[in-house]
Amino acid sequence: ESFLLRNTTAFYLDLITTDLKAKDKPSAIKEITEMFARTGLMADPLDYYRNVLFYAEEGRIWFYGGLAFLESQAVVKDRILVAVAISKNGVPFKSFGRNPVKIFLAVACPKEEKSGPSPRLKILAYLSLFLEKLEFRAAIMNARSDEELFAFLKENLEKNWNLLKP
Repeated sequence: ESFLLRNTTAFYLDLITTDLKAKDKPSAIKEITEMFARTGLMADPLDYYRNVLFYAEEGRIWFYGGLAFLESQAVVKDRILVAVAISKNGVPFKSFGRNPVKIFLAVACPKEEKSGPSPRLKILAYLSLFLEKLEFRAAIMNARSDEELFAFLKENLEKNWNLLKP
């Protein structure tokens, strides 16, 4: 099952988990990368893993209130892919004394070669505005199943686009 947001970004049920098992940064990134790999939509998951791990080690991951954005360009089909992973206990990232990360938003973007406004930057800005809202983060954390979280995202991302448009 899947849905498209603004005709550029694909959300798949297979890219949603409410039960991330990882206990540390590399394991969390690996587990999320494996979700991308299982879809068959990413040509080189290992490259994505290495890039995101490098960004994490360099402190180039965006953190906000128990949320981490993982992002890299990758060889994916013509759509931006988004994975959402929830860790009920949190994963320590040990980056600037941050609290453990409980919500991971991982984005895999096709390599961009065009000029003009970037769909990647637009969707990242929109998702960050969406997740800035405490009620949305709370609903994500309280989802009891992957299916419930997927349904929440499907219903609320498109519906709130005009309210939160960056």
